[in-house]
Amino acid sequence: MNPTMTRFSPLLISLLTVLLAAPVGAAVTVTKPKAGASGPPAKPPPQLLLDDDGGTAAPAAEAIPGVVALPLQAGQVIFARGDQVVAEIEGGAVDGEYLVVFDSGFRRKGAAVVVQALKGNTYLLRGAGTSLSEGDRLGRETELQAAARVLRQNNADGFRAFLTLFPDSTYRERIARELFRLQMQAQYPARPGHSVGGSLLLVETVNQPVPMEDVQVLLDRFVVVLTGAGGQYRIDGIPLPEVPVTVKLKVKDPKFRSGDGVSLDLPAGKAVEAEKDLPVLLTPTVLSGMVLDGRGEPLPGAEVWTSPYTLEFLTGDDGAFQISRRKDLDDPGAPDQPLFGGEFEVYARRAGFSVERVAVSAESFVTNPVPAIRLVPQDTRNEGVPELAVALRQHLRIDPSALAGAAGAGPLLNP
Repeated sequence: MNPTMTRFSPLLISLLTVLLAAPVGAAVTVTKPKAGASGPPAKPPPQLLLDDDGGTAAPAAEAIPGVVALPLQAGQVIFARGDQVVAEIEGGAVDGEYLVVFDSGFRRKGAAVVVQALKGNTYLLRGAGTSLSEGDRLGRETELQAAARVLRQNNADGFRAFLTLFPDSTYRERIARELFRLQMQAQYPARPGHSVGGSLLLVETVNQPVPMEDVQVLLDRFVVVLTGAGGQYRIDGIPLPEVPVTVKLKVKDPKFRSGDGVSLDLPAGKAVEAEKDLPVLLTPTVLSGMVLDGRGEPLPGAEVWTSPYTLEFLTGDDGAFQISRRKDLDDPGAPDQPLFGGEFEVYARRAGFSVERVAVSAESFVTNPVPAIRLVPQDTRNEGVPELAVALRQHLRIDPSALAGAAGAGPLLNP
């Protein structure tokens, strides 16, 4: 007789009677055989080996290099009916917990999810896309496997089960935030709920007004409100998270940069009102272009400036320049200020070349392309510089033959 059948026959009789009559999810009472019942003593499940991506498992005695040994002795299937099974799980389990399923040869078959606690360490499970059989072994997911699965499934029950099973997980903050996002989708605006308000703070000095109204403020990735005339905002009805969570407040507007945003801690249980000002920087207004020589090649070391005056800039090896700041001519010791849009003339020069300029109409808070500035080579003595393709003989004032002496006499100096 099969030892497994001998061991669990009294239990199977009870389970068959109850399970066949009860719908899934109904409370089930199981009477386990008393100590000393007939049959050989049960052997504890062997330690299993599980590779890093949840692949094939093997007994610990057959260790394979590169495979991580994990103590996954979770339990064993003792009764199966379709995709509903009863299993003994050492150490207990929680509703919604996923377990890895292995056949008698310790080959991975799939997964099962805990549906209901029965009695003691006995649980009702459901196969997760796989058929389970009596005698199948059960192993627990690793923290990494469980986190990857619940993030992929994006299910609130899965997130809750993970936070229960792994309360100190390194992925706790990420999982809690994803659970909160599902709450936001389903419950916002909530009553009661958290509230947060504040103002936009421009953290750089400018000499002209910057519009602060109608700027979008985002809570995490969902809630959007518009600021008032002074840059004030307020968000009400934020759902109370099931577990404490930290989210981000960010500003979304073409003229502002808010970096990584401002963190907002949302406690569970009791609604609070928070004050959070949001520092912002202006999106740079940039004049971007290139200085070229007469042949259209990039010209390094060229000096570039503008009118109205901004800053001087030297081109690099690629001949490029970008101007995004300007000096305060009224206070030379003051920090440089952001550039704003307007009408500019951009000048360029370099020793040995002409001074040239181009005009550009620049818009604020964007990168404005400047037409290429071509500099013409010039001789410092105001004499024309010949093209390299022209024979130099045509530009010599003295006939080279006049410099030649008698045969073998060598060149004549200072004729």
